[in-house]
Amino acid sequence: MPTRIPFRLSYLAIIFPARLSHCKLLDVLEHQPTLQMLQLTFSVEFRPRPSRIMHLPSLQTLWLSDLPSVCALILDNLIIPPSCVVRVTLTQPKAWIDGVFDCLSLQSAFSKIFRNWKSRKQHTAWVLSVSPFTSHIVGFDTRYTPSRPLFEYIWLGTGSGVQPRLNFLFLESMITSIQENCNLGNAHHLLLDCYGLDGSGADAVLTFMNHLKNLREIRCTPRTFNSTTVQIFSDLTLLEPLISTRETLAFPELLTIYLEKGPLIALGQGISNFFQVLYSILDRSPKVSSLHVPEDSPVLTEVMQFFQQPMLACRRLDVCAHTDNERPLSDLAENNWNPTIQFA
Repeated sequence: MPTRIPFRLSYLAIIFPARLSHCKLLDVLEHQPTLQMLQLTFSVEFRPRPSRIMHLPSLQTLWLSDLPSVCALILDNLIIPPSCVVRVTLTQPKAWIDGVFDCLSLQSAFSKIFRNWKSRKQHTAWVLSVSPFTSHIVGFDTRYTPSRPLFEYIWLGTGSGVQPRLNFLFLESMITSIQENCNLGNAHHLLLDCYGLDGSGADAVLTFMNHLKNLREIRCTPRTFNSTTVQIFSDLTLLEPLISTRETLAFPELLTIYLEKGPLIALGQGISNFFQVLYSILDRSPKVSSLHVPEDSPVLTEVMQFFQQPMLACRRLDVCAHTDNERPLSDLAENNWNPTIQFA
């Protein structure tokens, strides 16, 4: 017998240990056209896919936390408005083969959501935070003050059987879906927080960054300056002197480089990596005019000396010291949901 709620809801949260079968969930949603927020946290039992499609015309926030197979199933059965904020947190499936199949289903479901976005012309900001055990992608619409979240994806690898390659497989799939269905050329801001990547993870990050042709500001957390990221930046599109066109530049519109506050893998190799990345960006971004470094960073003095080199002396670039309170965006690298981030 169908499950019905005899009144209209604005907010519905079903959180473990409460559980519903997928069919009963759709029965509940079928008569809730005024629903504005739906939160499902490990509360839907996986069943063969029903044929019904639920239209939730008033939904403003969709928040799913579950295995990839369950999230893909739910997303595939919902039609949501383009303005709905989608937040999905995935936990690692037990078997590698399950993850491979789930990855394909989830990519299809997300592609449908991305294609449904109201406008592909919005100026966006992106957070890309990746480690062997977690991935975190957040997209913001910066036409508003404060910036509005559009989408958030989190992968959580937990337990003794954590498989980083599943994390990177899903990361590659998500970035492919974003790249194919979103106009990354309209992104003006990027926060990058990456370490411990394998080859496929590095390729996914490189693919993402090579589509950000209109970045105005790039921010990096200190742990981003590792040997893998150095290689990613060195592999970005190079400026070829004999055919110097806009398309040959990695970031032709980039104005600001921002080093987030935090320990810079202290001295030695971390600082060396920082300067290699910095040089790669400057070599591919002719409009960069300012570099922001934490006022207590050990690299501040060395940065000043760095720009006294003959090859860089002709660059007009302001080096600014910043304090801890200027950029709250770095909080997002620690998986904190903050929908009121303000970009410069």
